[in-house]
Amino acid sequence: MLNGTKIAKVAVVWMTILYLICTFFAAVLPSIYSNFAGYLVHFGTITSKPEITFTSAIIGLVLIDIVTYLIVWLFVWLYNKMN
Repeated sequence: MLNGTKIAKVAVVWMTILYLICTFFAAVLPSIYSNFAGYLVHFGTITSKPEITFTSAIIGLVLIDIVTYLIVWLFVWLYNKMN
């Protein structure tokens, strides 16, 4: 059996790294980030520029980590149930 808690924690670490990289590019290169992010979420080009604050970055990081943990933990739980 796979350990859902350990795997979910590893996924959260990786998602945190990706989130921080993404937030960095959104803050430093907002126009390029807006175009790229728009294609990732199927919106095409997003016309507004992201406004990154320290608070919004921390809130986003916490939310994405919670969602990542839950999704991965549920995935492992379901995988273990099927075996």
